[in-house]
Amino acid sequence: MVLYLCCISHYRVLHVLFFFFKQKTAYEMLRSLVGSEMCIRDSSSAPVDMARLLDFTDGSPENLRELVTLYLDQTSAQIEQIEAAVRDGKAQEVRRLAHSCAGASATCGMTNLVPLLRELERLGAENVLANASELARRAGIEFLRIREFLEAYLVEHASLAARP
Repeated sequence: MVLYLCCISHYRVLHVLFFFFKQKTAYEMLRSLVGSEMCIRDSSSAPVDMARLLDFTDGSPENLRELVTLYLDQTSAQIEQIEAAVRDGKAQEVRRLAHSCAGASATCGMTNLVPLLRELERLGAENVLANASELARRAGIEFLRIREFLEAYLVEHASLAARP
């Protein structure tokens, strides 16, 4: 399995691939890299890789608005469903939902949310939900950061979408 970790340096995103070995959890790998040259974005950094998202939408303001709206609606529902599945102890449901949500989030450049979702996916696959409640809570908080960031971005760039 490959874990995608992203770092920011002067607003440029460098994608680094790390192979994820079973000896370490994704969370342990992330913690070991904090402070190193390959530091992981912390909670004060932008929660969205806008270069990735804009590239994915071909720079079209209309496509961006449509994709952001779809992502926020779909992911909001999935985060709620993940939290409910964790509460109900439905490990395979956690795995399925986290997998789906992580894929869409990675595609759209939600770099801080993806590792949390991948770890939830792993826990669900292993039928071990001991730490899943905390991870789901953190994923919910990160999703709120994403929502606020994207909504502010769309408001700030609303004039672009209005141009012919």
